[in-house]
Amino acid sequence: MDRRRQRNGMPQGRHPVSGEGSALFRGFHSLEANFLYCPNQFFDLCLPHCSRGVVRLVAYMLRRTLGWLDTHGNPIEQRIAVSYQDFIDAASISRGAVGQAIEDAIDARFVRRVKRGRANENGRAGEAARFELCWDESGDFISTPKEFRGFFTGEGHRSPIPNDFFDVVIPDESLAVVQVVGAVLRHTVGYQNQFGGRRQQAPLSYNYLQRYTGIGGRRHLTDAIQQALQANYIRVAQEGVFDPRAGHNGMAAQYAVKWAEDGSRLADNGSKREPAPNGSGAHGTVQKGNQRYSSKREPAEAYRKGTSNGPKREPVERFKKGTIEKTYSNNTSKQQQQSAAAADCLENLIKEGFDSRTATMLLNQAEPQSIYNQIAWLDRRQPSRNRLGMLRRAIQENWPEPQGELRTSVVSTPAGRFATCFYAGLANNPDEPLAEPSANDLAVAARFVRRLETVAGGAVEAEVWGRKFGALVRESRESGRPAVTSLVTALRTQGDRFFVELQGRLKRVAQAEAQKRGEERKKELEAEYRRHIQAIEQRLQSERPEDWKLFMDWRDRERPRYANSRVGGKRLAEWFDSLEKRLEDVRLYFEKDVPSFDAWVRLRSETPCESSPSSTPRGAAAKAPSP
Repeated sequence: MDRRRQRNGMPQGRHPVSGEGSALFRGFHSLEANFLYCPNQFFDLCLPHCSRGVVRLVAYMLRRTLGWLDTHGNPIEQRIAVSYQDFIDAASISRGAVGQAIEDAIDARFVRRVKRGRANENGRAGEAARFELCWDESGDFISTPKEFRGFFTGEGHRSPIPNDFFDVVIPDESLAVVQVVGAVLRHTVGYQNQFGGRRQQAPLSYNYLQRYTGIGGRRHLTDAIQQALQANYIRVAQEGVFDPRAGHNGMAAQYAVKWAEDGSRLADNGSKREPAPNGSGAHGTVQKGNQRYSSKREPAEAYRKGTSNGPKREPVERFKKGTIEKTYSNNTSKQQQQSAAAADCLENLIKEGFDSRTATMLLNQAEPQSIYNQIAWLDRRQPSRNRLGMLRRAIQENWPEPQGELRTSVVSTPAGRFATCFYAGLANNPDEPLAEPSANDLAVAARFVRRLETVAGGAVEAEVWGRKFGALVRESRESGRPAVTSLVTALRTQGDRFFVELQGRLKRVAQAEAQKRGEERKKELEAEYRRHIQAIEQRLQSERPEDWKLFMDWRDRERPRYANSRVGGKRLAEWFDSLEKRLEDVRLYFEKDVPSFDAWVRLRSETPCESSPSSTPRGAAAKAPSP
């Protein structure tokens, strides 16, 4: 589907190369009309912490709900009937990401499913699902994703945002560009001082933009800023100054929203100027009573927009954009943005068995997301003879998703069990896993499980590992990290962390088991050592009775010391007469005949047979040990 849009009345491609004519997007429409009061939580919580699919879905719901108000300022429609195709066509969410985007948006409490949809079946007409925005009636403005329960319904905490941000920027651009443009909007028109004025420009340093938008690398942030500048979404109002000594001479760059070049923008005091009075201005607006309506699109597909304080009419066909034929020259920037995805898709096609020439041809015939889907669905089609032939036809003809389950043989492999249990752990589902892993999921899972097997010594615990990894990714998402919705992405971003943690856990378990075995072995040896001393004791009684008599006399002299003790005398007397105490005294008294435990263990390990006690008389009575 060609999703190219018309911007400000002109058929547009992507960003032109510098020096090849004027910028295609002239700037945002002024805040006379064509805007909605957007909750600030969309910029502060949704943009930095959610995936592109969730951002587009929530933006679509905000546009549908808050873009059309009645004479009392209330949304004309809150519970909106939306089909999967609406999310694909109007919100520009890829078909393979729609389902996950809906579930993630519901989990994050941005939207609520009011009614489930129903597909066409047996002559019965299908019915679209109904969704609505989540609103928080508690009266508290929540600024953290973990505590967020819905958009704030009290006074304030809203910003007038041009409709072009929802109609052009969010559906067309990468998430990083949307986050940068959203940050500039939030800190200019979204900032209101004590006098009600709005800022025209705001100082935004790289460090602050990174923290606010959640964009990871500075190179990624730089590219996003450059793309937003080239696309005429924002402009640099004042260049920043870098102080290499980190002193007070440094100054952050000042960014501003790029308004259409017709003079209709925020005035210096934050008020709004009138746009061009004629109908041929840069905005292409025409006067109708006290309202202005955009004529930038064809009448059949135009938005019918009202002012923020006047009635807004119901659109005939909402969110439909004009399209133009796809050409190479106006798609250069998009190809650059998607080069990494295309290279990854090409690699996957080659792994499936295509040669590089055929894989390149298929990549030119279909979008990468469509190719990913067909690879993921191939096992469910159960190809019996020509697997590559079926995959090639499915990509070229864009076959729909097959009905049916994955083959049991695929899911029953260690990689399949790891993948399915990962999604169960990610969704905090303790019961039977329901998710169907894609072919990419199974491929990366197989390699990862083989790595884990080397650490675990061949013991496969795919289900346990998968659930633990899913739980780890879920906890990272709840702590504020960018949302991860696929196993491929999760292994790329957090697989090494899980591998190191599992390696350490297995090492600790192995050490604990070795210690336990050592303790059990020590107990066995101690019991055997006692039997060894008893055997020596019997031999001493029979072979050296004189020495034994001296030993017993010594014990008789020692007994009163224990029995007459002021503290625990009775208990100590019982312990003195125990077998354990007597054997210990034998070892101490006949120390030359009875080796210590450690010496006995060493001697036992060196010789197969135990050493016997010496039968040679000691010549004199053994010296009694000191009390």
